[in-house]
Amino acid sequence: MIGKTLTHYEITALLGKGGMGEVYRANDTKLRREVAIKVLPEVLAGDKDLLARFEREAHLLASLNHPNIAGIYELGHEEETHFLVMELVEGPGLDVLLAREPMAVDDVMSLFAELAEALEYAHERGIIHRDLKPANIKLDSDGKAKILDFGLGKAFDHGAVSIGPQDGTVAIRSEPAALQTAEGRILGTPAYMSPEQARGQPMDKRTDIWAFGCCLYEALAGQRPFRGDTATDLLAEIVKSDPEWDSLPDGTPARVRVLLWRCLQKDQKRRLRDIGEARLELSGEGSDPSGILPSLGTKLPSGTVGRRATIIAATIALLCGAIVAGVATFLTMRPASISSMEASLGRPVKRFEIDIGRTEPLQMLEVSAEVTISPNGERVAYTVSSGGVRQLYLHELDKNESRLLPGTKNAWRPFFSSDGQWIAFFVPGNPAAREGKLAKISLSGGQPLKICDAFPPVGGTWLDDGTIVFTGQDDELDLTMSPFRSQLFRVSENGGVPERLTAIDSKVRNEWTHILPRFTPGETFFLFTVEDSNSQNNATLFNIETGEYETILENALGAQYVKSGHIVFARKGGLWAVAFDPESRVIGEAVIIAADAQLHQPSATAPFAVSTDGSMVYAPITAALDHKRTLVWVDHHGREETIAVPPGNFWWPRVSPDGTRVAMSFHPAEDGNEDIWIHQFERAQSMTRFTFDPQIDAYPLWSPDGQYLYFGSSRLGESDLFRRRADGTGAEEMVWSSPEFKYPAEITPDESALLFGLPIEGRSFDIMELDLLLDAGEASPDQRVRPLLSSKFGEGGTKLSPDGRFLAYNTDETTPTQVFVRPYPNLEAGRWQVSTDGGINPSWSADGSEIYYRNGNRMMAVSVETDPVFRPGRPRELFEAEYYFAPDLSVQYDLEYPERRRFLMIKELSDTRTTHLIYVQNLYSELYRMVAGSGVEGN
Repeated sequence: MIGKTLTHYEITALLGKGGMGEVYRANDTKLRREVAIKVLPEVLAGDKDLLARFEREAHLLASLNHPNIAGIYELGHEEETHFLVMELVEGPGLDVLLAREPMAVDDVMSLFAELAEALEYAHERGIIHRDLKPANIKLDSDGKAKILDFGLGKAFDHGAVSIGPQDGTVAIRSEPAALQTAEGRILGTPAYMSPEQARGQPMDKRTDIWAFGCCLYEALAGQRPFRGDTATDLLAEIVKSDPEWDSLPDGTPARVRVLLWRCLQKDQKRRLRDIGEARLELSGEGSDPSGILPSLGTKLPSGTVGRRATIIAATIALLCGAIVAGVATFLTMRPASISSMEASLGRPVKRFEIDIGRTEPLQMLEVSAEVTISPNGERVAYTVSSGGVRQLYLHELDKNESRLLPGTKNAWRPFFSSDGQWIAFFVPGNPAAREGKLAKISLSGGQPLKICDAFPPVGGTWLDDGTIVFTGQDDELDLTMSPFRSQLFRVSENGGVPERLTAIDSKVRNEWTHILPRFTPGETFFLFTVEDSNSQNNATLFNIETGEYETILENALGAQYVKSGHIVFARKGGLWAVAFDPESRVIGEAVIIAADAQLHQPSATAPFAVSTDGSMVYAPITAALDHKRTLVWVDHHGREETIAVPPGNFWWPRVSPDGTRVAMSFHPAEDGNEDIWIHQFERAQSMTRFTFDPQIDAYPLWSPDGQYLYFGSSRLGESDLFRRRADGTGAEEMVWSSPEFKYPAEITPDESALLFGLPIEGRSFDIMELDLLLDAGEASPDQRVRPLLSSKFGEGGTKLSPDGRFLAYNTDETTPTQVFVRPYPNLEAGRWQVSTDGGINPSWSADGSEIYYRNGNRMMAVSVETDPVFRPGRPRELFEAEYYFAPDLSVQYDLEYPERRRFLMIKELSDTRTTHLIYVQNLYSELYRMVAGSGVEGN
């Protein structure tokens, strides 16, 4: 519906969904105001009698004109679409407030006095609400309480028609035969149903009074008066049990206790009969029952309250009815109530920085966050990557210091146990062999303990019952297109055989992978992210009890539900939040809460986590995503010489054979596109754009004579290979096209062949050889391309010796990754290991007598002999320094040509590096304030 127009109403946003229809924000083009549009269920269009009944009720409801009742403006239709135009009431609802913790008693009494007045007004006109609940109570921007969807329950209640799912949010069919009426249905929300409503008996305004009492009790006690695991259990509790009166706060006045007791009488004849009396008691205008009912710890016998208490009880019942009658649409919170609530809690929102004690960027990859927070908010754990080596650190807020956790080398994706005493993390092994493990470490000391095998490392969460849910793979998962797809598994915190929880549904749900599960303690569900085949990330709710899951929010990565009744998630622009009701699945409108969080691309995520107590930690925008980088020359002794190039987000530098230029992949933050740019060393502070296609153009590679630039481009698919004259003249030529992603790696000295990387059958990259001399129109693909380095392991960093006789490369066949050399083109004629304790990204000296490679932050050199056979010497360190190091092991440096005496390195600018995290204390107050303009519409 978004973007469509109904008569003269332009639909702009979805506010919520429920059994009685979908609610949208709309622009009234005639009166130039914003309204709420409720698009009614399709059942109305097909039932003339029901539609006529609904129109009669809607006309009656439109006659209500009270400042505490959200108005109905119009009942309209266009073709088969019928809709209600209503007053737009913005702000969080009472259910959102109560999810935080009980309100101050004075605030509750003030709020419910207003609601009772609205119910009194409606009841005097013969209109009852029939579905009053906190999700249908809001406060507008002026601080006035508003009851929404007033009386729509009756408009929808007709015959045996059941509108809405059987989840108890609007209309449910009673399961036990004893609860069925002749019509076989009950209408309302089970938690706030009166006993007569649960039994399917006739209802009057006393049903509203009961629901009012339930809402009032919940606002004071911080919990519902009646609870159950299922709708059937809940209805049974309503019929037979009493609330826990001792749960009311000590400051609850005696008159309010009496009012509650009278509102929640199961016998309609003994229940409060007029909500106007409740208004008087809550506003302080009624009688004072002090001494009559000091406590409601036990059920009062009939006839012992006395006349004054009876009057008070009547008042309470009326108040309950008033609230019930007016609560059923949009929820809002008045600013006055918010500020007084925060003041009473003494918890203002605070922000401060956590110094991580490092100068290199905080490690962050596209698919997951690398920072987590303990449930009580007192500890923060994060990983830092230095030269490709990860370490896990723990920061304790009370000590304001960070410390390295021993034994956590190569730790990924940490997350706390539900009691905050352990941290679990992934330790990846060989990705080609799908190796890796899930481990845990106690914060009281000791070495990490293995829990189970796990790969890939894209998220985990620790449930209250000691179960860990994590991402993994099994033999049934199709890894043809990518070795990093995952599903969700669970395992005991003590180890064991993992059990699969989810299965990727690529046919019906269009799913690609399941990642980032996040659990909220005390809940029976958790959220995780489903990436679809279009690379869109969607927040998905998993029901722990049933094992079912459903998408609840699109374009949301790393979503986490928090106790304030919100979902916090990452999306382009930073961190966002929406109001969310887990029971009704009603969701509000998203609002940015942290624009400085690390996120600049739709496929990326911000490292963030929220604790149970309402604290949040996240990594701010830094060089890790802003990419304020520069280029430097570094000689064999580590001495730097700055290159006059404009700082920016560039990578994969390649120096031209004549040494005058460098081509780079460049991603300007202002337009989000990625192209190849060229810098001429003699032209200070200048960059020239080389490719202009709106898709990704990257991985530049010079031809040996410097006349052409080869590159990969996604303009026609995953990534095809092109070339263009380096001086910018002429058209771009297609070199090789196939459905898979690929990148150009090396060209033979005589330019007879192009080597490129290609993923094979879900494994890491293999190296392929493309014959450039064969005519593309005459030779078959099999004749033009052959596997050069193909195995069950991943190979990369491909570099030919200056004379073209030897091929250096790195492989993950060993742990750690090592550098090897083979003869070219006959690679099976020999094989020699060059590095000894790890190495990647090899390159050659100008005369081929030395091989250079990186080992963490160290640049290494090995002298080699090539005649009569290849013979490597002992590796030695040239220098150690922190230069840009890509987590995917791609080559992020080059040599100075033609002498190859210096290294061209990418350097992160020190003034933009991540040296801290942002810690937000009392996030819930921030959410109430910032998300108040986009509350959830009640059902």
